[in-house]
Amino acid sequence: MKFVIVTGLSGAGKTTVMVARIANMIFCYGIDPSAILTITFSKAGAQDMRRRYEGLFAAPSRRQGKALPQFCTIHSFCYQVLGSYCRLTGGVAPALIEPRERSGMLREIYQQVNGEFLSEDLEEELISNLSLIKNAMLRQQQVEDGKTIQTQIKNLWKLYQGYSALKKEHKRMDFDDMLGYALTVLKRYPPILQQYCQRYRYLCVDEAQDTSRLQHAVIDLLVQQEQNLFLVGDEDQSIYRFRGACPENLLAFPSLYPQAKVLKMEENFRSTVEIVSCAQRFIEGNRQRYQKKMFTNNAQGEPVEVKLLHDFSDQYHAAIDAYLAEEGTTAFIYRNNLSAVPMADILDRNDVDFYIKEHKTRLKSNYVVTDVLAFFSLSFDSSDFSAFSRIFYKTASCLKRNMLSRIPTSPLMQGESYFDRMVQLCDENQNTGRIRYIAMMIEKLRSMQPLKAMECILYQIGYLSYLEFTSGTGYSMQAQKLNILCSLAARVQTVEAFLDRIDELDEIVAQHAQRGEAGKEDLPSARLTLTTAHSAKGLEFDTVVLLDCMDDVFPAHSAVEKSRVGMDDEMEEEARLFYVAATRARRRLVIPTANFSANTPAVPSRFVARLTQPKESDTAELHSGGLRLYPGLNIEHKNFGRGQVVGVDRERGTFTVFFGKNGTRTLTMQILKGDTVRKV
Repeated sequence: MKFVIVTGLSGAGKTTVMVARIANMIFCYGIDPSAILTITFSKAGAQDMRRRYEGLFAAPSRRQGKALPQFCTIHSFCYQVLGSYCRLTGGVAPALIEPRERSGMLREIYQQVNGEFLSEDLEEELISNLSLIKNAMLRQQQVEDGKTIQTQIKNLWKLYQGYSALKKEHKRMDFDDMLGYALTVLKRYPPILQQYCQRYRYLCVDEAQDTSRLQHAVIDLLVQQEQNLFLVGDEDQSIYRFRGACPENLLAFPSLYPQAKVLKMEENFRSTVEIVSCAQRFIEGNRQRYQKKMFTNNAQGEPVEVKLLHDFSDQYHAAIDAYLAEEGTTAFIYRNNLSAVPMADILDRNDVDFYIKEHKTRLKSNYVVTDVLAFFSLSFDSSDFSAFSRIFYKTASCLKRNMLSRIPTSPLMQGESYFDRMVQLCDENQNTGRIRYIAMMIEKLRSMQPLKAMECILYQIGYLSYLEFTSGTGYSMQAQKLNILCSLAARVQTVEAFLDRIDELDEIVAQHAQRGEAGKEDLPSARLTLTTAHSAKGLEFDTVVLLDCMDDVFPAHSAVEKSRVGMDDEMEEEARLFYVAATRARRRLVIPTANFSANTPAVPSRFVARLTQPKESDTAELHSGGLRLYPGLNIEHKNFGRGQVVGVDRERGTFTVFFGKNGTRTLTMQILKGDTVRKV
């Protein structure tokens, strides 16, 4: 069989099968190792596969005088192609751009196109968007229609063009350019394509679900002759659509290669029966997938634990409790990188050893955090013009950004503020009293308890309204940053201590992230890992605590909004990410969620109910409409508000609901015959 795809679920041993197959080809069929090329999509993945192969087969290879097969990333292979092009033509390939140089170019282009400074968090989003454009091979109309890429970045296509032109001018390329250049070379120079087709007659692709449209185009060219293509992947774990990964490539494999054979690995060797059965029911809710029947021969274990808490910020303490109750390895897995910050704060205060995997985002790099710090800076120093110019138009003061150029720049007189000078610029129709009130509240911030000061900034000064108006689809992400700040503020007594702690935490997080990059072998005492769901892929732990499980956080706000109008692709991506996170657990899976966030009503993640929904036989049919009650179901009561079902007693005809501030209530199923209760 020349074309084979193996689709296997989490914990099925897909990489082991790939390594064993390569060894079988070499030792049983006598295939030259140099004719086998194994491609994966991360350097760590290539290194892991090489270590596995060498650990099992290095000795017999030496005895038989056989070379080791090549394991590489798709990018390193494409770099080889560019080298061949340069040798053939006498040309010189552009140099790879360094991160600092790239940052400088992006900030220059952003300033030219948008007339604004590019903050660190927006730079990260811009880099992701540029990568998506190239990997998905998007055209101008697709970028500008606002549907293909939903982003806070303005004038994205102009930025893409400007960045491309600047790289060309400086003779630089990034990793995604490497793929595009290699594809062009293979298409335009048949001798080079022939060279690689003859060299690598057997092509193996690991983590094939992560293939982008551009990457797949390169692979497809290599197998157009007499090559043997073997793909291993799991479309249920395709979680990188934001950078171009296209699970449709995996699903379309039988139609692209009609002679292909599809094999399935359906046994999970990692997790308990309870985790496997919940994961199976959960992922079956996705439509874009091969049908697989997940099972395990592992022992029974504890049920998946859903902890319904009062407030979103309580999840960090619940995670600590779960960690302290267990031995073995534990992971706190979160949706967004900055969730590590309040978690690290608690761990550091309690002297708990931990490390953070692949954390590169600083708390102070986010523009929302920078804005909040500017409010406090202005409170301590009314002459801080930089802080004033950053936030004056982000208040409920009716002041406009374009007024800044008209403000007198002479030094302030004693008792004077820049708000006073703004009042002088206002006409009679503007509410100067409101402006003076905002100035007074900012001055009082420094003497408030930190959490009260945060609430003052958000509600009385009006910063929350500004974010709601300007952030659009990105508002939920910014709201989470505010929740993190409020959580940190509640743990200290003075504004000075709050500001000092923010500085300290960026350093603490950076230190533990560096430890994580050093490798587990250097961390004998750290049995606790903090990681995003994306970075957790490929790992496993005895216990997993899955954080950020609130609608608009996990799943993300944009996915929730799109699903309301029947656009489910992004929601399926979020579901796959949730599935990946949940299936990292070997023995115990704990999921905190809440009905409130910063003491405002919130909705527990719909994924929690979907994961824990019991079998039909364990649920209660309630009325002719077919509504079923089960633990994890979100409902709304006419009097008690939103809550989550935590228990169903079929014999007594009652069910128990946690209503947050309104406590836990036991209700009779008879009330469902009216309009008192509805499903959320």
